[in-house]
Amino acid sequence: MIKKSMLISSLLLAGPSYAGMSNMKAPTDLPSAAVMPKGVRSLKLLRVSTSPAKNYQNDGSESFLGDAMKKNITYAEILKTKKGIEKAGIKGAMSAIPGHDMDTVLMTTKGQVNIQANVTVPVFVYGISKKWTFGLALPITKQSTNVDTGVEQQAPIVSLRKYLSEEGGVPNSGNRLVRDTVNPVAKSLSDNGFAPLKNETTTKMGDLKIINKFRVWDNDKNAVTLGSELTLPTGEEKTYVNKLIDSAGGDGQTDLGFGVNHDLKVMNYLTFSSGLKYTVQFKDNFAGNVPKNGSPISDQIDYNMKRDLGNEVEAALAGTFNYRGAKVGLGYFYKNKQRDEYTGEKYSTEDYLEMGKDTDQVMHSVLAKVGYDTITLFKEKKFPIPLSVSLVQTFVPKGKNVVANNMTTFDFSMFF
Repeated sequence: MIKKSMLISSLLLAGPSYAGMSNMKAPTDLPSAAVMPKGVRSLKLLRVSTSPAKNYQNDGSESFLGDAMKKNITYAEILKTKKGIEKAGIKGAMSAIPGHDMDTVLMTTKGQVNIQANVTVPVFVYGISKKWTFGLALPITKQSTNVDTGVEQQAPIVSLRKYLSEEGGVPNSGNRLVRDTVNPVAKSLSDNGFAPLKNETTTKMGDLKIINKFRVWDNDKNAVTLGSELTLPTGEEKTYVNKLIDSAGGDGQTDLGFGVNHDLKVMNYLTFSSGLKYTVQFKDNFAGNVPKNGSPISDQIDYNMKRDLGNEVEAALAGTFNYRGAKVGLGYFYKNKQRDEYTGEKYSTEDYLEMGKDTDQVMHSVLAKVGYDTITLFKEKKFPIPLSVSLVQTFVPKGKNVVANNMTTFDFSMFF
């Protein structure tokens, strides 16, 4: 016999990211204490689509993804890249031109990032006993990234170029300044050995998730389950070395989560559900660029850094109305992740600390779900196949250091 409520797997989906950016993902389904009946299997296919454009900053305010590349370039920044007579010429210009000093803004770099990510997740679920359900999930991510950079030159740079060309006494220094400031983001990437930013589409396998769910108590009104989720680093990682923007199938380390779910049947067709989950992200080693002078575009590379991604806690509340297989549900999720820590011996402690800056995360999510299953009709011998379909929309109205990406999830399941 197949129950109307089936196992709902909370999947850790791989998503778009900058190297070092958020790894916290929005939920794709409601909490549930349901388990599979003994001997019943299910094949689920989830399709998750998202087009993130904004993220929540450390203070909770919103910004566009490309704003990470926005920076005011001052005399102080320009002088860091110059040497000898050319550096002396620019210092001379700063002294000779009224109102110019180390903090004078010469230009502002700009960036625009557009991402479309589609994640396909095949899920296998099996009822080992009437109380124990086992599952496997393996996401596959296809991501298209379009990126563009440029510069908005300010009035003071016109005066600087004119001085260098006419009075600076440094041959061709004005022309070199023009060349260097056409696209300073691209030049900085090139100078530090980074791959150029480009439009690309990638398809990558994600991390395998092994799910276990145990029903520990139930009666006519209540059901309680304990669960575990082991995430193995089977996915393709981001190219941490010399690549600023990249897609990823997984984060390259092992996670172990433990949780509890409770269902309360308040009437024949209405169930309130709650869930609490804690996930440990185990320490590992990895290779990457270590920031220098606060900038992630750095030629400092450590191939044996120690990384400790912060542990996560998640709490959820939901209500589901189910009448003869027709379902409507609404849920709220709160997720919190501790700060990441990076250590190494090759560069300064401050540079490694910079990698963990603004990596503590908070996410508030609201999830709405509609669906239908033929299980009731199958039991009544009015439909030949037990299956279910659902559509989920996830919203992220508030957060800290996370992508503000709404997601759409389509779920198709067959039971046998």
